Amino acid sequence: MNQSATDDDLAYIRQRIPMYAAYDDEDSAHMTDKQIRAWVGEALGLVRERLALPSGPTADRLEDVIFECEFADQKLFVHLDHGAVTRATLAALEAADRTLIDLAAQAPAVTAETLPELLDAIETQFKTRVATANAS
Repeated sequence: MNQSATDDDLAYIRQRIPMYAAYDDEDSAHMTDKQIRAWVGEALGLVRERLALPSGPTADRLEDVIFECEFADQKLFVHLDHGAVTRATLAALEAADRTLIDLAAQAPAVTAETLPELLDAIETQFKTRVATANAS
C-alpha cells in the first residue's frame, strides 16, 4: 500500500486519534481498523451506560454493534492484504473512517429514540469500508 487519503481527512482524524495508523501498509491497516472500532465502541459504551436501556430490540442492537467493534472485520482485509490498492481507495477508506469518527461524536447527544438511526449509520459506514476495500 502507499500514501493514503487526503491531507484534510488524515489531519482531521489525527486530531481525534493522534496515533491513527492510516492504511500505508498491511500492519497499519490492521491497526487502523482496531483504532476506529475502539473509538466507535467506546462512544457506544458510554451511550449504553448513560441510557441504561431496558431489555429489548434497541438494547440488543446496541450490544450487537458494540460487540462488532471489538473484533476486526476480516472481510475488510481480503483485498487490502492481498491486492493492489489504489490511492483513491485509500482516500475513500479514510473518508469512511472520518465519517465513523463524526458518528461517534454524536453519541453524547443520542437519545433512546434516535439511537437506532445512529446505529444504522454506523453499520452502514462499516459496510462501506468493506465494500470500498473490496472494490479496488
